[in-house]
Amino acid sequence: MTIVRNLAEERVTSFARQLRIFGIVLTVACLALGAYIVDWRETLQVIAGASLGQIALASGCLVGTWCLFSLRWQQLIAVNRPPPIWRIFNFLMIGYLTNALLPARPGDIIRAVLLRQAFGISISYGFAGLVLERLFDAFAICVLGLVVSFIVTLPPLVASGLYGLASIGLGLMIVLLGLSWRRDSIGSITARFPRLFNHIYARFFVEWLARFTSALGTLYSLNRFSMSILLTCLGWGALALATINLIKAFNLNVPPAAALLVLVATNLAAVVPSSPGALGVYHFMAVIALSVWRVDTSIAVAFAIGAHAVFVGLQVILGLSCAWLEGFGMRGLTQLAQTSRQD
Repeated sequence: MTIVRNLAEERVTSFARQLRIFGIVLTVACLALGAYIVDWRETLQVIAGASLGQIALASGCLVGTWCLFSLRWQQLIAVNRPPPIWRIFNFLMIGYLTNALLPARPGDIIRAVLLRQAFGISISYGFAGLVLERLFDAFAICVLGLVVSFIVTLPPLVASGLYGLASIGLGLMIVLLGLSWRRDSIGSITARFPRLFNHIYARFFVEWLARFTSALGTLYSLNRFSMSILLTCLGWGALALATINLIKAFNLNVPPAAALLVLVATNLAAVVPSSPGALGVYHFMAVIALSVWRVDTSIAVAFAIGAHAVFVGLQVILGLSCAWLEGFGMRGLTQLAQTSRQD
C-alpha cells in the first residue's frame, strides 16, 4: 500500500508540475503576443494619464469587496462559533497574497490550514466552506455574463468559458446536494462494509468525507444560505463598481456593460492554469472583452496593466500586513504552502 501511495503522490506531483509548465508557457505566449502588437509608447501615455482619484475610489471598492467576502466566508464555516471577522479577513488576504506571488495558487489550502492552526477547525470544514464560496462565485460570474449577453454579443472565447463554468458549477452543486442529503449514512459505511475499509487510508477517506459532508450543512441553514447569497451579490456589486471606476480612470469611452464583461472575462482567466497572479492571461482576456467596443489594443492593454496592478498591489500590501499581524513572513508562508500540499 505504501508503494501505491508513493506512486499516487508522484503522479499528483507530476501533474501539478505539468500544469505549472503549461501556465508558464501560456503566460509567456500572452506576453509575447502583447509585445508584438502593442504600441508601447501610447500604452505608457495612457497609464501616465490615469486618474488617481478614480483609482483611489476603485481601491476603496476592492477593500469593501474583500470585507464582504470575509463576512460570507464566516457564514460558510459550519461551526457554532465562527472565528472573529478580523481574523477571517486576515486569512482571506493571506490567501490572496499567496495566490498572487506563489506558483500553483495555494491560497485556498493555506486559508483552511490557518483555520485549523488558529482555531482547531477541521481542514474538511474549512475546505467545504471554500468549495461553497467558489460555487457562489461561479454562479455570480455566470449571472453577470448572462446580463451582458442581452446587451452585446459575447466573444466566442468568453461564451465558451461561461458555458463550461456553468456546467461545472451545476454538476458540482448536484454532487454537493447529493452528498449533503446522504451525510448521515456516509459515516456508517465503514461499519456496514468492514472488509472494504480494512486499510487505514480507506477509513481515513470515508471519515474525511463524512466531516466534509457534515460541513455542507450550511446549504440547509436558511439564515446562513440566504446571508451568503446576499453577501455574494453585494461583494460582486462592489467589484463591478471597482472595475467601472478603473475604466473611468483610464478614460475608456465605453458603457458600464464593458466593466461587467471585463470582470467576467478576467475571472474566467483565473480558472486557467497560469503564472502567479494570472500575469499575461488576465491582460489578454481584458483586451478580448474590450475589443467588443472596438477599444484600441494599446489602450486596452494600458487599462489591463493598470487594473491588474491595482488588484495585485492591494492584495500584496494587505496580505503582507495581515500576515505580519498573524506572525508570518513570506518565508513562513512559503513553508506553509509546501506543508499544505503534503497534507
